[in-house]
Amino acid sequence: MKKDNEKKTILSGLFIPVSLLVLILGYAAYQNFSRHLPSVAKSSDVDDECNSRAYGEIGGPFSLIDQDGKPKTEKDFLGSPTMIYFGYTYCPDICPNSLLFMERTIFELSAQNKELAAQIKPVLITIDPARDSKERLKEYVSTPSFPQGLMALTGSEDAISKAAKAFKVAYNKVENKQSPQNYTMDHSSIIYLMGRDGKLKTFFSDQADPKKTAQCIASINKSGL
Repeated sequence: MKKDNEKKTILSGLFIPVSLLVLILGYAAYQNFSRHLPSVAKSSDVDDECNSRAYGEIGGPFSLIDQDGKPKTEKDFLGSPTMIYFGYTYCPDICPNSLLFMERTIFELSAQNKELAAQIKPVLITIDPARDSKERLKEYVSTPSFPQGLMALTGSEDAISKAAKAFKVAYNKVENKQSPQNYTMDHSSIIYLMGRDGKLKTFFSDQADPKKTAQCIASINKSGL
């Protein structure tokens, strides 16, 4: 069972348009709910809303460093489709599940379009830079069940905050009085698909079906990913 402090979305001083926040959170809730519904035959396996989540307000500039200490900005990912997730290495379940979902989606996509699957760059941006050093991130991204070639980004508290605001990610530190160093982070949990032009094409929750998500990505690619 997912822990309560991992399920909440805390605004943490971020300005997020209410309508956009409702759409993002509502989509995540729908994905969770729909997994328990009986399947209904459709003319297409692609999510009906697959192509309608390209909000221009999501995404923007950032300046961080990767697990090898190399500077990275949003410009480094231009020319490649990118899947971006905001989380942290001490996250008990939601973050690992989301990264596993990312891996399964890329695996499913490779069966449909191997060339496209190989082009996708998976990225984890930490929301806990105080503990997620580049050394810890380097070890974390080597987890076998995570996407191959997963890149992790960290930076100063201010740099992470700016990146999170650009992607409308909400997060908040939850103190642990008994063990201060073992605090947790409340945060929104969404996987963003950015196109080769650096703009948002769609987004997913880890509750989505990897095969249908792969079909969605392949569908978007036909009109320009």
